[in-house]
Amino acid sequence: QVGMILKKTPNQDTLYELLKIASPKLKYEEVRDEGTRNTAYKLIRLRIHPDKHRNAAQATKLFQDVQVFFDQSCRWMRIHPATSKKEERSASAPPARGARKPRSASAAAPPPSPKPPAKQSVGSNKSDSKNSSSRPQATAAKSSQPQTSRTAPQPNQRPTTRATSTPPVRPSQAPAPQRQAPSKSVTGKSVPVELASNGLPTSFRVEDKWSQLKEFKAEPSAEASCSERDVYLGTAACCINSRGYVVHGSPTSRSFVAAYFEKRGFQSVEDVFDGIAEGVRKLRTVDAIKKEIYERGPIVSLSFKLEEAFLRASENAHTFISKLIGRKHPVLLTGWKLTAFGEVWIIRTMRESNTGSDNIVAFGQFGIDDECVSPVSNLDNMSWQRGAYFAHNLPDNGWRKLRTMDIYLTNTELQHLCGCFDTGFAAAIRMSKLIHLHPKEKKAESRQCHITDLDWVPAKERWKVTLKFKSH
Repeated sequence: QVGMILKKTPNQDTLYELLKIASPKLKYEEVRDEGTRNTAYKLIRLRIHPDKHRNAAQATKLFQDVQVFFDQSCRWMRIHPATSKKEERSASAPPARGARKPRSASAAAPPPSPKPPAKQSVGSNKSDSKNSSSRPQATAAKSSQPQTSRTAPQPNQRPTTRATSTPPVRPSQAPAPQRQAPSKSVTGKSVPVELASNGLPTSFRVEDKWSQLKEFKAEPSAEASCSERDVYLGTAACCINSRGYVVHGSPTSRSFVAAYFEKRGFQSVEDVFDGIAEGVRKLRTVDAIKKEIYERGPIVSLSFKLEEAFLRASENAHTFISKLIGRKHPVLLTGWKLTAFGEVWIIRTMRESNTGSDNIVAFGQFGIDDECVSPVSNLDNMSWQRGAYFAHNLPDNGWRKLRTMDIYLTNTELQHLCGCFDTGFAAAIRMSKLIHLHPKEKKAESRQCHITDLDWVPAKERWKVTLKFKSH
């Protein structure tokens, strides 16, 4: 029954037929309500989910086709707002057999008055007179096309509107209303990005927004024979480390490993987020998952069920832990994209670097988005580079673009700066010893620099310290 409906044109009528299969009490007008529509859609997805059918390949294809059909139907309803149930049905249903067709504006207009023949000028060429026999035919061909009258309307006649020659667009062919926003690429050029109705891109990868993630390395201690607990702790480590790349703005020299979490007695991803990142944020909807990935970086799916059918189709099957086949396997969600079969998540395992082809899973498939979590903290007060750190009151963003900078310190602050160097202050200046300068309580936003000059300023009663930043 579902397959027969999917062969029809996506609109409100056909979407109502589809949703009514799993929601018999659904009313026609309720299809227009987004909340009621989404609830009914979840019920139909649960009924046709591939995990509940033996023929996994056919069920998966049907599951993905339903997603595309639902999106196209919702797009049709956004383009064709209806004021009543009767008008909604007439907007999508073809005219009844034997019903009279409404007269068009061109049919109601009076026939055009014949134009008088143009007089030939005395100085015309002979070639024009020779070709004059073909001109009446061309004029007749033009007059056979429908034209509108420019004469004033008669007293008993309605004024006619000018007919257009643009053919009507079918609902299935109507373009979806999309918004565009500029997105800066690595080269600095502005590239238009297509936005969905929720304000997020229709396709997104974390590496496109944060280019430093292209250098992210997989969990170094991850092995195919690791325990189930190590898989969860390693995936949590990859999530934390990748977010360190994001908040620091460049690759980091410090990273967490599963062994460190194990020594601290952590048993799960939630334990890691509670102990390292101030808690766990649970993402309960697709839009919430997308927004978290887009604004803060990769998240963890705890509900993905690893199936043999998925491994056979994946080019990166070796990065999964085979002992977890048929069980839940934690993975990172690093983006999404729109394919011919509908929307899919881009996923990554703890043993997989940001190279090679994407692992993709359709929305809702294998329980991928049933239980997703992320760390609460932005991790912006964590030291992600090795070395000494010095905090100072800095402007919001301008200082990060400077090559050199002067800061003014009191005697106490200068003593704290001297404590960053084991070699002594004078030797640190002479040897260009590096420190990490950062805003207060934001260690992750640090920049490496060394001191080039020191001078006392009587007018300010401060020490002027001149810093030179290390270029990335």
